[in-house]
Amino acid sequence: MDLLDKLTHSLKRTIQKSFIEFHKKIKIPEEGRSEYTQEFMAIHKKLIKDKETDLLFAPISSKKYLKNEKFGITVVLHGRNAEIINHVYSYSIHLDPKSWTMVDREFNEELENRREEFEVEIKANIKKSLQNIINSMDKKNEK
Repeated sequence: MDLLDKLTHSLKRTIQKSFIEFHKKIKIPEEGRSEYTQEFMAIHKKLIKDKETDLLFAPISSKKYLKNEKFGITVVLHGRNAEIINHVYSYSIHLDPKSWTMVDREFNEELENRREEFEVEIKANIKKSLQNIINSMDKKNEK
């Protein structure tokens, strides 16, 4: 019985090794980072951190825009591509899935933070209560 167990184990290992070797040969290589991805990530971080950068999200096209007048740069994000544009040059960089996820998350988080700040600012500027609005409307109707 020992001999049969050893042969079975040996056969299973041989099949497993063959499968792994075959899989390595036909495996499609994973998409790696382009040489410009790191540089784009640094540019993106600087733009996101700068409060002068305008952020815009177009929900229908799913495009995201970062525009900074001080640096003279506009970045358009869409479909795992990043386009860096100014009046002199234009670069288009294809991002790998991991980099795209990071860029997308950073943009969304900053946009959400700015939205929250905007809401707080709006609510802080409320000067009239609803009752005051009704009273002022009544006074205008009396005239």
